[in-house]
Amino acid sequence: KKWIHCFEGVTCIIFCAALSAYDMVLVEDEEV
Repeated sequence: KKWIHCFEGVTCIIFCAALSAYDMVLVEDEEV
């Protein structure tokens, strides 16, 4: 079951990275 916990951690990191990238896109659109 340890690999499941690790997978959840990786998914969380990817999700956070996606949110950060999405926020940067919104900021760039606002500047234009």
